[in-house]
Amino acid sequence: MGADFNTDFNKHSDVTTYIQRFFVNYHLYKCDADFPGKAKPTYVNESQGHSSVIDYFVCDCVNSILDYCVLDPDINLSDHVPIAIRCRCVYDADSLAAVATDRPKVKTLRWDYADMLGYYATTMRLLYPLHDGLIAFESALHALSNSVCEHFIDSFYSTLVDIVKHSAEMHVPLRYKNFYKL
Repeated sequence: MGADFNTDFNKHSDVTTYIQRFFVNYHLYKCDADFPGKAKPTYVNESQGHSSVIDYFVCDCVNSILDYCVLDPDINLSDHVPIAIRCRCVYDADSLAAVATDRPKVKTLRWDYADMLGYYATTMRLLYPLHDGLIAFESALHALSNSVCEHFIDSFYSTLVDIVKHSAEMHVPLRYKNFYKL
């Protein structure tokens, strides 16, 4: 999994501690760990003179990572620098013997046909009540135990995902890839 974790694991913080605990619990490893000579900033803000390492790949099989690289493209319109990994993929050739068909098997959300006003209205109506709970949590954060914080964050995240999923189910058509083509 590659992501902008928005935290530098070389600096101690509560966020770093939570994420590292998650990594330990789910046996995930940073893919750059075996390539210390290739460590470079992944976030660079030249105008402010700030840089840090906040983008990472993590995986559950660190032995499969053959190379890690922070790229340096000539043209990069982002303040994040791309990173790449090369990994060994082991697969069973027999498992690839699935019968191919012309008919698509996966439905996708068709945002180009969505009722966006309805989606925004439903999402806002359902998300707004979460705001007060988030403000209360933030103001009491210093007095809460780690387990209470973890429970709140897990519960909040689950509720947030459920709300966005529900809004999409109501306002965004779910169709096979070629459904709208003649």
